[in-house]
Amino acid sequence: MINENNKGNDGIDSLKTVSSNNTIESNDTDSHIIYYNEKGKKSLYLCFVPIVIFLIGYIHSGGSFSEGDGGAVWWLYFPLLLAVSPITMLVSIYLGIKGLKGKKKILSYLSLLINALEIIFVITVFK
Repeated sequence: MINENNKGNDGIDSLKTVSSNNTIESNDTDSHIIYYNEKGKKSLYLCFVPIVIFLIGYIHSGGSFSEGDGGAVWWLYFPLLLAVSPITMLVSIYLGIKGLKGKKKILSYLSLLINALEIIFVITVFK
């Protein structure tokens, strides 16, 4: 194996290992400092799924929640929200908590805050 210290286009030192079968493996040791925490990013993306489903339902219903008008479309969106939202919220909270162990914690904090607001919204609406 040959180890080479290369400076890439972005100016980051990375250690590339050439193994015996001529494949190059990059061992980028500085990526956790430059890039955001991946678990925090995934958590942030997942917490927006229920919000997007709700907004699509609101747009399709024309802003109406009554069954007589365009609000009948909610009969299609509520089962989808009830099936998808709890799963994405739980996974998002799990990934957000795991993301707090990384260097860049802002995305995890933001995701957990949005999830908390969603939970408060659900509790106040269905009270």
